[in-house]
Amino acid sequence: MYKIVKRLGDIAFIAASAIIIVPTVVLLALVVLVSDGRPIFFRQKRIGRLGKPFTLFKLRTLKTDNDPLNPADFVITGGGFMRRFGLDELPQFLNILRGEMSIVGPRPILPAEVQKYDDVQRRRLDVLPGITGWAQTHGRNLLGWEERIQKDLWYVDNASLLLDVQILLMTPAAVFKNTGLYGPGNLDPTESLPSSAEAAEKV
Repeated sequence: MYKIVKRLGDIAFIAASAIIIVPTVVLLALVVLVSDGRPIFFRQKRIGRLGKPFTLFKLRTLKTDNDPLNPADFVITGGGFMRRFGLDELPQFLNILRGEMSIVGPRPILPAEVQKYDDVQRRRLDVLPGITGWAQTHGRNLLGWEERIQKDLWYVDNASLLLDVQILLMTPAAVFKNTGLYGPGNLDPTESLPSSAEAAEKV
């Protein structure tokens, strides 16, 4: 019952917020296009529920042609602002509509990370990945790898609609506090540098 209600809640939330999400994504896509051309979106293979791979969508915030000796040159104009408020994650609402993600859940991970999991850690894949989650509101990239998994496992073991609402209410504070949202240099560690643009498909 929980999974059904959660799925309906995800769809209802997207439907209600589409009037804001769609124009925002279009505007930010134009910022990316004008700032650094194509590709507009960053696409990357991630692992979802029960180990099923899917393509995750983000707005591209890293330059296609950057100086590897100058990390400050990686971020496109407007990219820092998008990362600061998590706006680059908005295209993942498409992943939610496709049933690959939920609004709340552990962040979708790279295939290489799954290969490191033991049987206990693989339970992290028992639920749909999300845009925000328990680990994201409790330190995110300030957490060590194992500590982040432990927080995700705690969520898996305690998942409920009430907990999801609690995480949603905590998310704005985590975003505006901007602590641990990204790694050093305000860069997402899951986007390899400087080759991230090479992994992105042109859209």
